[in-house]
Amino acid sequence: MDIYIPKIRLVAEYLVQNNFAELFVKIAASTAHHGLQPTNENELPTTVLALATCLFQNYSDQCPLLCQEFGRTGGVECVVQIVSTLKSPECEFEDDELLEGAFNCALGVLHNCIRLCVENRSRYRRADAVKILGGLRKGDISDVNLLLILAYIVDEEESETLAKSEGCVRMLIELLKEAVSRDDHFGFTENESYYSATELLDGLNHLAINDAIKAEIAKHGGMHCIIRMLQPDFSEEEHVVATQALWNLSFLDSIKHTSEVQATLPTLQSLATSESQPIREASSYAVWEIQDNQRTVEHPNYDDHPPSYQETVEAHAQSGPSGHVMISYQWDSQDRVTAIRDKLIQTGYKVWMDVDKMRGDILDAMADAVEKSDVILICMTERYKDSTSCRSEAKYASKKNKHIVPLLLEADYDPDGWLGILLGTKLFYKFCSDDEMTKKHGRTLQRTRQSWTSRINITISSS
Repeated sequence: MDIYIPKIRLVAEYLVQNNFAELFVKIAASTAHHGLQPTNENELPTTVLALATCLFQNYSDQCPLLCQEFGRTGGVECVVQIVSTLKSPECEFEDDELLEGAFNCALGVLHNCIRLCVENRSRYRRADAVKILGGLRKGDISDVNLLLILAYIVDEEESETLAKSEGCVRMLIELLKEAVSRDDHFGFTENESYYSATELLDGLNHLAINDAIKAEIAKHGGMHCIIRMLQPDFSEEEHVVATQALWNLSFLDSIKHTSEVQATLPTLQSLATSESQPIREASSYAVWEIQDNQRTVEHPNYDDHPPSYQETVEAHAQSGPSGHVMISYQWDSQDRVTAIRDKLIQTGYKVWMDVDKMRGDILDAMADAVEKSDVILICMTERYKDSTSCRSEAKYASKKNKHIVPLLLEADYDPDGWLGILLGTKLFYKFCSDDEMTKKHGRTLQRTRQSWTSRINITISSS
């Protein structure tokens, strides 16, 4: 395995360099023109498509860049349509085994290209994948691949409907229990499909964007599996997904206050000193949530630490109020948020914004930024609401009674879930387009510390 995986990655990188994703889309389009049924006159294009899909499935498994290119070139839309066509009544393959093999390969491609590149999510939704794939479910163990794809692309309401109506959480956890109990950490279905503990838990973690699903995971024994995956006999990759899942689930009081979770604190505190940045971050935040935001984790010194909080503030300091404006946002919105930050700095405000995806002491820097801010701008998008780190920031800001000003950056998003509850009846201001960015927003941020002698007026304009 140690030799095999690097070879797969090398081939996958070769496929990227030679535009295989674009070639695949052309093959799929050509096949669609001839029809998918393997009759004598179009048997060749159908066979080529089957081989290309199988090849893509095998090599996309180890190459996020290949998955990214697949999304960019329109491959997601192509394969969603292929899946739909293969299961349509009009598609009459004489060989049922060939049909099922082609279907499973296509699902494998769709799973890899969302699991390794979540940026493709919008493409799945535009292709109506939730409705198409959800409509193919049978409600049994054969649905695992479908469930794992849907877990990444459903919204909060769809997540709860999917999980509660058909028991998919229980199904995935039963497979996860088998996987963590085996030496190879794989769970096997009755039809001989197999899934790693990492794939299963990562899917469950994405499904748990809804707090009701977090409770379902605990109810069916998922916490035991997650805690088991924190142990030394599991890999670094497994530690990453386990600590991220524990962090996510710890937002629910009924989970984090259990003796089972509280007993994980020594293990998590040890993992918080890991040389792996993802493990270090997720375990630190998990401890932070389990201990109700107590800053008790000691971080070692690493060369990759970002500038300290004080250096960051001083770099952006301008004349004006003594406190600063903190901007809380999800990384995908950085371009628009940077424009907002620059306007504020030009107006004379001190601004704190994580522009370098801070590592190492990210938790301490975030807590300092919240505590020493006078105003916090929450830049709302659906991805913000789904982000565990954004939820930690917003929750801590609310706990510290900071003055929060919500900015809506996504026109078709209506704040829901925990974010909707946190905001309550607050008015929010739209910054969804360049036109809205260039208009003057004369909004008032009330002073939140005694050191402020006057109200500050945020004006974001092109002036």
